[in-house]
Amino acid sequence: MSKMIVVDPIECAGCRTCEMACSLVHHGACGPSLSNMRVVEWVRLGITVPMTCLQCEDPICMEACKTGAITRNTVTGAMLINQDVCVGCKMCMLVCPVGAPHYSVAVGKMEKCDLCDGDPTCVKACPTGAIKYVDVEDVPGDRRRDGASLLISDMLMKLKEYNPPVQA
Repeated sequence: MSKMIVVDPIECAGCRTCEMACSLVHHGACGPSLSNMRVVEWVRLGITVPMTCLQCEDPICMEACKTGAITRNTVTGAMLINQDVCVGCKMCMLVCPVGAPHYSVAVGKMEKCDLCDGDPTCVKACPTGAIKYVDVEDVPGDRRRDGASLLISDMLMKLKEYNPPVQA
């Protein structure tokens, strides 16, 4: 059974603990730039959303990789980047719909979420429970659509209430 990481943006506190835990596990140091999880922030709206690889069923990143560095782990379902084969061309990042692959200055190659061998650190580290690792079958399309609708309606409400400061 295939699993995936899902995020509830309403529950996210924007603490970036997921980024710190990910970077610590993968690079031995805490730093958002070293993380395979990225927290996207809309400051004006007060919204933060942890973003990671969606582990697509038909991954365009794998098609775009001309060296064949991207393959699927048959056990976890994670799309993996083989560092011995990757040349750091950034094509996978350019075609990814969520920009999950990123260039790592630390290794001089591309990196992305590998699902921590089926036990994602970001999920365990999230203090609010906003990040979950669930069976794909337990995430129906309706729930994703409902979540997106909630996020959009919340953003629209905040936009209506937003009054920019008057410049003198």
